[in-house]
Amino acid sequence: MLIVTADGIGSAGIVPGDSRSIIGNVTARLAQKTARHQVVPVHWPAAMVGIGGRTSWAVSAHIGVLDLDRIAAEHPGEDLVLLGYSGGCRVIHDWLATRPQEHHRVAAVGLMSDPYRPSTRWQDNWKGGLPDPGGSGIAGSRVGPIGDRTFWTSAPGDVISSCLSDSPLRTAADLSDQIPGALLVDLAGHLRQRDWQLATYMGLWRRDPLAYLRGLGPRLDRARRDIEGYLTGAHTLAYTRPHAGGLSLAHRLADTVAWKVSHR
Repeated sequence: MLIVTADGIGSAGIVPGDSRSIIGNVTARLAQKTARHQVVPVHWPAAMVGIGGRTSWAVSAHIGVLDLDRIAAEHPGEDLVLLGYSGGCRVIHDWLATRPQEHHRVAAVGLMSDPYRPSTRWQDNWKGGLPDPGGSGIAGSRVGPIGDRTFWTSAPGDVISSCLSDSPLRTAADLSDQIPGALLVDLAGHLRQRDWQLATYMGLWRRDPLAYLRGLGPRLDRARRDIEGYLTGAHTLAYTRPHAGGLSLAHRLADTVAWKVSHR
């Protein structure tokens, strides 16, 4: 069995077993629960340069899709477990959406901090589950073609995968071709601007100016807190620390995926 990982931005230099790897926490535990496996990372531009480089998210993800094609072709007899973290989840989504001939090989999919997490899907169906973390993916909603084998986990307060429906960060993400994480890092440099300056920079006036004027102040304050949370652990440490008095979210996701593999 191949455990194929599409990691987040700036992760290419992090080797398996490195404590800095968020997705590595999933693969390490999953490896303990599978008798025969090989972990293979997808190589894609966003993982390789700084906070994602200058390539658009769509183009970067397409390069990752082609690399996933290579991995699948080089191991034709192997079942696949697909794991995505943050911006890397798009590689998994796009590959599944365009490769229906490979679906029979996919034993399970695990998505952590998915920018496309549907509001109805979270770590809720295994051993009693967890409460709804709120919101949904900052970039929209994608269940995908094999939703019965796809599992999500999202930390409460992680704006990448638990973004509230009226957050102005959604508009900024819609108007940008950047990977969401890179966008938030960019926006962090403008947090001390006045509301109207920040709103202009985020492109909020392009959709419905009057609607954004109503209640804009409180929503921008929340957006500021969401960005600060992203920078201080809500998108990273929240997945590797013990959660709700038990396993970390990373380990919970690994256990759920392992259960699906064993019950395929």
